[in-house]
Amino acid sequence: MFAIRRKTVGLLAGVLALCVLLGGCSLSVESVMKDLKAYINGEEPSEPPEGFVESKENDAYSYDVYDDHIVLTGYKGESVAVTVPEQIDGLPVTVVGGLAFYYGAAVESVSLPSTVTELAENAFYYCRSLKSVSLPDSVVTLGDKCFSWCSSLTVLTLPSGVTAIPDYCFNECASLETLNLPGGVVSVGVRAFSGCKRLAKVSFGKSLTSVGALAFRDCESLPVLTLPGECTVGQGAFTGCADAFGVVTERNSVCWQALWDMGVPVGTSETALTKNPAFGLPDESGASTDPSTETTTTEE
Repeated sequence: MFAIRRKTVGLLAGVLALCVLLGGCSLSVESVMKDLKAYINGEEPSEPPEGFVESKENDAYSYDVYDDHIVLTGYKGESVAVTVPEQIDGLPVTVVGGLAFYYGAAVESVSLPSTVTELAENAFYYCRSLKSVSLPDSVVTLGDKCFSWCSSLTVLTLPSGVTAIPDYCFNECASLETLNLPGGVVSVGVRAFSGCKRLAKVSFGKSLTSVGALAFRDCESLPVLTLPGECTVGQGAFTGCADAFGVVTERNSVCWQALWDMGVPVGTSETALTKNPAFGLPDESGASTDPSTETTTTEE
């Protein structure tokens, strides 16, 4: 048995050496190393995704070839202003893969073609020099942490087809000031905007049904947020926001009650924001007010 194991390890090591020497091997060094490590650890090698053909690279990109599309897996070029091509090897580029524009890339701007439909998990993770991204209307899926720690990103407009802001999507995007969201966004994930200290403008449509835990933690510049009445709110969603921050929503709704219980200022308008007395925020008259008793006045 040990002789067989040594023989298999030797075979994998030999394949790795040939790939390095020949350079044209269809198997990437990374994939061979992954299988070699898995075998040594007694693990089964992972099966390639359906339709996967091979991993390749050119002067600008590393990428995975599938039967009918291309997934970008890395940027190798030197330009800080990147325009991703619609096709590579005659196939459409449809996915920006995980860590494709990771930390090592000093990229400042990226323009994606209309063939791209998905930004995978960690697609732009920790791309600290990234200031702007042009997303086509074809993009409908964002992966977890896809823009996390993009500390130079200042403004972004999401395409109309995006319906979910996943976990940690914009976590620690400390320079992000304005995010233009489509009205069809249904959910905001855990820590989706945590640490976005300069975020001053974000709005949601009536389709929103949930805001995850710590979603807007430490959003110090956010003045107010309007949420639908039926939207659920995770614990600590607005921890660390400005003292004057508040949420406008429907009186005595699911959203209203959750915010009231967490001590987040809530009201039916920006001028009517008030807080659960247990958290010590008085209204203008000096008396703490239960928002369920709030009355609406009409200005002449």
